[in-house]
Amino acid sequence: MNSCLSRTVDINAVITDLTGLLRVVVGERLVVRTKLDPKLGRINADSRQIGWVFINLAISAYDAMPVGSELLISTSNIELDYEDAGELGVPAGPYVQAELRATGGRINVQTMVREIVQNARGAVSMRSTPGHGSTVLIFFPMATDSLA
Repeated sequence: MNSCLSRTVDINAVITDLTGLLRVVVGERLVVRTKLDPKLGRINADSRQIGWVFINLAISAYDAMPVGSELLISTSNIELDYEDAGELGVPAGPYVQAELRATGGRINVQTMVREIVQNARGAVSMRSTPGHGSTVLIFFPMATDSLA
């Protein structure tokens, strides 16, 4: 990531700005819902690349999910303890978490998505249950200027 493009980013604003586009991209095939934490911390990243991450994951969901499936995008502030952070390969501490949950299909997390998240010092985790869908969790370290 080009560091000159890195700045404090509100992921909720990125998701809100993209929601209309996502609904056009997935059409009537998927229902796109959001559940955004109004007190979400900020992250240090390139907002265009973060937007690309969400668009890419939504397109992946579109490709894999049957008509009428739901794509839920939610955000929250979390604290990763040493054990959880160690499993993800990131330092323990406060993080912004974005969750994409797809019913009825699997979301493919491409290498470029992982690279963008890792360049922002974050991590990606995925869970999938056959017949029930998948969940992609994205963790970004919270910007120090957004800590209470």
